[in-house]
Amino acid sequence: MAIDDLTETECAYIAGYVDGDGGFYSYCLPYVSKKTGKNLFTFQNYIRFSSTDLCAIEWVGEKVGFTAYYQQKPVKGRPYERIVYNLQITGKKLDALIVRLIPYLIIKKQNAILVMKIRETYQIKYGSQGVPQHITDKRQELHKQLRQITSRFHNHPIKKS
Repeated sequence: MAIDDLTETECAYIAGYVDGDGGFYSYCLPYVSKKTGKNLFTFQNYIRFSSTDLCAIEWVGEKVGFTAYYQQKPVKGRPYERIVYNLQITGKKLDALIVRLIPYLIIKKQNAILVMKIRETYQIKYGSQGVPQHITDKRQELHKQLRQITSRFHNHPIKKS
């Protein structure tokens, strides 16, 4: 099934899934150019769905497809833990899915917008001349903003009412 064929209900469900058990990610990977010897950066952007419920992961995979699928096995000595199943979506599928999910996202809407803005900088192919510095700077700034938002989620204590 194509992402364009998702119903509004399916988009809302998938957005809720991401808000709860998924996320939008960007990794900045430094490397040295073999041609010029310059220190450069490449960015990997993806959406990840995680669950201990294999049926839920399979349903998302059937609806939108995926770039990667993997399992995280429980830590030894922790019999109460279960396998965590993960799907990742990158590239053009990611671009198409973000647009469909943004209207329904609540918690991770800003994360999705930042990843979408990073992905928009990939619309032009720069080829052998390399990525212009202003584009790399824009990607780094958006990546930094996403990291700040993500760290707030992970470090925010839940307040009792």
